Amino acid sequence: MSVLIVNYKSHSYVSRLIDSLPPGLSVVIVDNYSDDSERQHIDGMACQNIRVMHSLNDGFAAGVNAGLSSIDPGQWILLVNPDVIFASGAVEVLFANAIDNDLDLAVPCILQGGSEKVWFSGGRVRGRDLSVVHDGYGKRVINSDAVTATTFVSGCVVLFRPSARSVVLPLEESLFMYYEDVLMSFSANRQGLVSAVVNSSRAYHAAGASSRQNDTGNSSLYYYYQSRNRILAARSISRTMGIRAELMTPYCVLNLVLRIVRRERGSLAKMRAVGIGAWDGLRGKSGRSARRL
Repeated sequence: MSVLIVNYKSHSYVSRLIDSLPPGLSVVIVDNYSDDSERQHIDGMACQNIRVMHSLNDGFAAGVNAGLSSIDPGQWILLVNPDVIFASGAVEVLFANAIDNDLDLAVPCILQGGSEKVWFSGGRVRGRDLSVVHDGYGKRVINSDAVTATTFVSGCVVLFRPSARSVVLPLEESLFMYYEDVLMSFSANRQGLVSAVVNSSRAYHAAGASSRQNDTGNSSLYYYYQSRNRILAARSISRTMGIRAELMTPYCVLNLVLRIVRRERGSLAKMRAVGIGAWDGLRGKSGRSARRL
């Protein structure tokens, strides 16, 4: 198994993540360039089992795809966000259950930060508007050894069987960041791959840390790309899905604004980012945004 991490301004998180992995596991870190100091920190992590690759900041998917090119096609790949920490033994439990249950894509139960509240324990994508639902979000985790099927796999942490790689990878690079996992999940479902949550494997996630600037909660960039890429991803799936997503845009914008009011203290900058993202999505603007958010 090889671990693939795409870094952007997150060297302190990457260091903690690596410390939580089984010793000696092969790790590939792709550094999406932010500044010389960050690159120096990441380069300093290179050792016998940790390989560092340099990339321009062309987005999360581009970083993932660059890293994939350096990993043997016959290996399992554990794709992990920098802001994740695994509980003791979680990686071994995830891998063992993927083998025993013939899983193509396997994810752990992902908890919020250092809490026992669920961030992801399975989910689905609503067909009416392509919005994502995390099952059990915010609820206290229940101890379970169950392996539960899911139609949506979060890109935060996902283990790929070698035979699944050619089906769902490489990731779509035009989105820059966010919603690549929605398209990946649609591909997996269409091809009949088996995706499941291994509830006995636990990971902790500081959501949005890589895109966060000098703020708490999710960044304006997060809300921009979430709002925009919902529309772009829907159009790439089918014309019908794209039309549905466009028609549901006012509803989805309102939901994101209400979420900002509830969770982000009503940040006007983040509300503005939602509106700009929706407008750019309707106009078909893809790639990295040049807008100041």
